[in-house]
Amino acid sequence: MERVIMLLAALLMALPLTAVEPDKGLIIVTTDYIKNGSAVLGDLVAEKEKRGFTVRVVTESDYGGAGEKGAIRAAKIRDWLAANRAGYGFVLLIGDPSPKLGDVPMVLGQPQGEGVSDPCGDTGYSCVKIPTDLYYGDLSGSWDLNEDGILAQLPVDMGEGGIDFGSELAVGRIPVYFGDLEELDELLTHIVGYMQMAEKATAYRKKMLFPLSFVWFDGYKVFHTNHENKETSETAEWFIHNILPSHSGVTYTRLYEAEGHYPTQFDYEIPLTQENLIGEWKKGYGMVLWGGHGMPTSVVRTVWTEDVNGNELGENDEVESPLLIGSNDGKEIASGQPSFIVAISCLVGFVSEPGSITHRFMVDGAAVGVISSSSVTDPSAMKWLELDAPLNTTTLGEDNTAVLFFDRLIGGGYAGRVFADIRDELGDETVFRVIDHKLMLNYFGDPSLTLYDHAVAAETPDTDDTVDDSPASDDTAPADDTSGGCGLVRLW
Repeated sequence: MERVIMLLAALLMALPLTAVEPDKGLIIVTTDYIKNGSAVLGDLVAEKEKRGFTVRVVTESDYGGAGEKGAIRAAKIRDWLAANRAGYGFVLLIGDPSPKLGDVPMVLGQPQGEGVSDPCGDTGYSCVKIPTDLYYGDLSGSWDLNEDGILAQLPVDMGEGGIDFGSELAVGRIPVYFGDLEELDELLTHIVGYMQMAEKATAYRKKMLFPLSFVWFDGYKVFHTNHENKETSETAEWFIHNILPSHSGVTYTRLYEAEGHYPTQFDYEIPLTQENLIGEWKKGYGMVLWGGHGMPTSVVRTVWTEDVNGNELGENDEVESPLLIGSNDGKEIASGQPSFIVAISCLVGFVSEPGSITHRFMVDGAAVGVISSSSVTDPSAMKWLELDAPLNTTTLGEDNTAVLFFDRLIGGGYAGRVFADIRDELGDETVFRVIDHKLMLNYFGDPSLTLYDHAVAAETPDTDDTVDDSPASDDTAPADDTSGGCGLVRLW
């Protein structure tokens, strides 16, 4: 009998861990101005309720801080969420995300603390002050345990009662700049349209697009010289080899670098250019993984045009950076078939100024959900060319995040919850650049969307289109933690 028990225990331990189904409650954190002025917010609430969600819209009238901006307002919102999260699994932030002046702001995490050298200082951006929304998801402890005003500082804010980087709430973000309700409603209309799409029209969502560039060559210097010919398409090839065979019906199209002295080593369907990318994308793709050096409003290719001196080093004066995609391209791409995007690019999720690619692609309807970086990002430690190697989870980057995100999204997961779980699982090395990435990678869009949302009838006859502002009932159990580029410039 003892032997049977031991065998059963061993079998149970061998079973794959799966995330617990999150509570189907969505808190929408916004402002009185947006709640009262948006013509489409009620439609979003109605669509969520049709899918069995409890939705509560809260503003400064609930969480306080009227007239406050930035960190003070953020603390008010977080305190309210911590006290009222029972029965809710998701939070959608709608408002100005600026960490300093926003009314629903991101906050600045500083894992390295104050007084450290900032290698990105000359660029106008920071590599040590990281804008993040994880602050509104990880609610179980203090982000400023030593009360010095510096959030997420290692190791002082990670002691007992401090930050643990797990997410009780899955967070999504919709930026609103200058109180532009017309632009907000345009964005919300795309999300509502995605949910109202006829089921037969959703076939495009199982098509994947891989526009992936080189990011450095042996001899190319960005911050320092990298002695490797590195193309982001390596990640897609590993994904195609290891993940896609378990997902029937998913197809893909690859756009890889075909130009220059050192083009891609992989097969591809279409040469990588801006024109080709726009032309192909607008045919309809549900999932897009792109890679290239990024700034807030543009992503570029990295092309080694010619080995002028014959030394087989792709030095800076031999490398060009033609545009791959820009923030204005979303209008042309949009075809009523918005995509989930993971961007292997620095800064395309930068929020302190309007007009980032992430923001514009959602407003214009090219994207319905985006994982992007608010700062300067690095790759994971994964050696993607080793196609049969297991996924390296010791560090965290957009590359290994993308592999798991699309795998679980295809499997039916809620986009924001999938991302939150992955961010918690990856990066078990507690070092500055791993923690930086837990902060800088954020999810934009409704976190409770799935790849398979489509038009549904109201779940119950008495469901109406009104916003539920009532508090969660006292007997509702608290939501447990369900978690178990530039582009690619390695700075540690």
